[in-house]
Amino acid sequence: MPPRYWWLKRFAAAFVFFLLALTVTRLIWGQVAERRLQAQLARYRAAGQPVYLQDFIPPPVAAADNAAEFLRKAAAGLPSLDPDEIYYGLRHGTLGPTDARAFLDAHAEALHLLHEASIKTAVDWHIQLTSPAVSIMLPNLTPQRSLAKASCIAVRYQHVLGDDAAALAIARDMLAIGPHVDATAPGLISPLVAIAGEALLLHALEEITPGLRVAAEVPGAAEAQRPATRAQVQALVRDLLQVAPLKQRWERAMQGERAYQLDTVLWVVNAPTGMSFLAGAGAPLPAMAFGRGLGVLLAPAWKLDLLRQMQRCDEYARAATLETWVAARRHAPGDPAASTPPEGPAAIAHLFSSILSPSLEGALKQVYVLITLRRCTATALSIRLYELDHGRRPRTLAELVPDYLPAVPGDPFDPEEGPLRYLPDAVVPVLYSVGQNENDDGGVFGLRADGSVDWRARDIPFFLNGDRPCAPPSPSSGSAPMTQPSSAEALDQNGDVAGGDGDEGEHQPQPE
Repeated sequence: MPPRYWWLKRFAAAFVFFLLALTVTRLIWGQVAERRLQAQLARYRAAGQPVYLQDFIPPPVAAADNAAEFLRKAAAGLPSLDPDEIYYGLRHGTLGPTDARAFLDAHAEALHLLHEASIKTAVDWHIQLTSPAVSIMLPNLTPQRSLAKASCIAVRYQHVLGDDAAALAIARDMLAIGPHVDATAPGLISPLVAIAGEALLLHALEEITPGLRVAAEVPGAAEAQRPATRAQVQALVRDLLQVAPLKQRWERAMQGERAYQLDTVLWVVNAPTGMSFLAGAGAPLPAMAFGRGLGVLLAPAWKLDLLRQMQRCDEYARAATLETWVAARRHAPGDPAASTPPEGPAAIAHLFSSILSPSLEGALKQVYVLITLRRCTATALSIRLYELDHGRRPRTLAELVPDYLPAVPGDPFDPEEGPLRYLPDAVVPVLYSVGQNENDDGGVFGLRADGSVDWRARDIPFFLNGDRPCAPPSPSSGSAPMTQPSSAEALDQNGDVAGGDGDEGEHQPQPE
């Protein structure tokens, strides 16, 4: 070889050496990542936790014992009515007892099926949990939201007709089916829809509690004009104060979210076309080859990123075991979406955590808001019993203990772990939590631009007179936008348990 070509020989030798070093590095890197991932999965197995999506498939259930079958039939049998439109009419006084009776008659079979589902313990929605996880369909959630809306209207309508016993029976049925809706599929979506339905119920109870009639159970009482029994109210209070099952469902949701992330990353790493799925169906062969090559090269980085994400889900599962949101927030690892996103090679290495990482902190906060609303509702029902017994509301919540409540419920958002606040003599009497700003604003609550309550601004109120501010009727439709929560997909229309987007205004309850 002439001397002038020696540089080419040296370059070729250096390039071959570089490829060998890169290959060895990639193999060692891959072994380390795989060993760490498998060790973590083994720890989950040793702890008796589900790991893969298939671990969430329930055991076979006979149709007669399957709560999902009853809930699916109940939702499918709803009449072609708009629950929102009926709610608007009820809230603004354009619908009366005749409309209430017609609505209840039309929904009688759905409410019967709802009750049947509430007394079942087994549930299987027959969701196909197959890879890739991103293709799993959840067709039952939207119908279940419609069923929840219709059931909450039925609670109100039974109260309008004077049948408070039936209203509370429906309310207890709705609380009982929350875990069944939660079990639709692993991950966060189903639990958030279940939270949505329960938040709707709690606002319905907020409206009817001030006028709730309670009396001793009368054998053979007529179906209509029945007061609720004291035992019914006390049982509902006990149900509402039971938050341990709700937190256990959250832990299961985090394990499901972890399984979704594991399935998605391993599917991409092992897929013949690698990352070319991002280019869509029918990607050209060069794109498929490049995607496969990228998947092989970066698989260790994505597995290590997956491991961090799975451990993050574990931390959020543990955070929910803490008594207050303040403690849970401090324990939780934080939301990487809220921090500065990585750039350059780091962005590629953290590709899946940036795509698959839901706002776990926001979802966990909704759990604590729901606990707050549950405790407020239980306290309000106890106040109503006290009022019926003594002819007045208690001057302090301590007067409810021990005859009406085992203890004054704590405020999950209070950094000092204090109790819920109580303003019985304000112009707008409220129970309230200090809210996510963790500061007692004296019952001040934020309002959105449409006039509905924004739970994210100032305190979180529960209106003891059932007079929650709501949006005025729309000039175009003659009905008001819905003011209640409706879920992850919308506990309100913006996706919060009881919220809105910003502090558009505020209201201060004043002493009389």
